[in-house]
Amino acid sequence: MSVLEELEGMFGVSIGNSMEFIVNELGKKIFSENSREGIKRFLTIYDKCAQMIKEKKSVGEILLYFITKMVMLIVFFKRKDR
Repeated sequence: MSVLEELEGMFGVSIGNSMEFIVNELGKKIFSENSREGIKRFLTIYDKCAQMIKEKKSVGEILLYFITKMVMLIVFFKRKDR
């Protein structure tokens, strides 16, 4: 089982299908609230990239979206930690 599949199970989502987040007890024990928020945002970005693949977007467009959103996510959490 991959890390992504484990995260999907802990957060009650299915990339490309259902993104209704329901964190299970194990996820609550392992991850802090701040970490859970970051993982939710990451999974949402990953889901959007999966949708873009289904829409036959170019690799460059998908990569640009992913990198842009991840940089924004990193900046957000760095500011939140201060």
